[in-house]
Amino acid sequence: MNNNTALQIFYKMMKTRLLEEIAVKLKDRGLIADKLRLSLGQEGTAAAVCALSVNDAIYVSQRNTTVLVSANVPCADILAELMGLPTGICGGKGSLSCAGYGESNIFPASPRHGVSFMKACGTALSFRMQSLKNAVICFAGDGAAGLGEFYEAINFASLNNLPMVFFIENNAYAGRMPFERVSNVKEISLRAKGFDIPGFTVDGNDPAAVYELTDYALAYAKENRGPVLIESRTYRLAGTTYEEVQNYRDEKEVIGRAKNDPIENHTQYMLKNKIGTLDDFLSMREMIQKEIDEDVDGALTSVSAKVTLEA
Repeated sequence: MNNNTALQIFYKMMKTRLLEEIAVKLKDRGLIADKLRLSLGQEGTAAAVCALSVNDAIYVSQRNTTVLVSANVPCADILAELMGLPTGICGGKGSLSCAGYGESNIFPASPRHGVSFMKACGTALSFRMQSLKNAVICFAGDGAAGLGEFYEAINFASLNNLPMVFFIENNAYAGRMPFERVSNVKEISLRAKGFDIPGFTVDGNDPAAVYELTDYALAYAKENRGPVLIESRTYRLAGTTYEEVQNYRDEKEVIGRAKNDPIENHTQYMLKNKIGTLDDFLSMREMIQKEIDEDVDGALTSVSAKVTLEA
């Protein structure tokens, strides 16, 4: 990973974090009716998006803010969708659960878990039939990876040698259910063995490792060697939705896991490799905050509304 890529990953992770902070404020003021599925703690997935080529296709999960921001979907359009405005990425009618954005090759998602797996296979099959050197990456959570659709898709992809990457964000909880209570196999990546394809587990809070592995997996798929399964082990610091009462896990657990922050980890990586200084990164944060503030103004202007967001 070169220095520009490292900085790009930092930029997109920070932009996701700041965008969601603004979304929470808008939600608290009653300007967002849709449920918020925050990516807090899972921003390391930005590194996977940064490994994609311009013509690769993306299918998103329901917890998808990081992917959308990292794929250069305008933040104003994301906020507008959350507020149900016609300028949103789905015209304000689909919420982010049905996110699609043609300019970034993001194919429309579905509010039903697991549906995108077979859709992604169809796109990957079309690439192969056209002899295109493109790949598909399908993001999903550990809960979706336990559904029948996942096994059908991974079997079809392996059988037809499709150029795709199954990227599973294992954030420790499927809704309110702990991962270890629903899977006897402790690593989702081990399931790849049953389909004779490569499977890898990576620390999802180590953006540099996520980037390197995803870059390798995409190259492998594009060489007509077939699909790859990646399990990114991370942690969902927010609830299933922002509104949820989290009485199913101990607060000490969340506090402890919050110390393994992907943004902080990546900052330390860049400092160690002399990619920038702490002052540089603080300046970038301020710049991104200004961009986000402008996006909020743009989204609110579309309905001639104004709101003051307190710090």
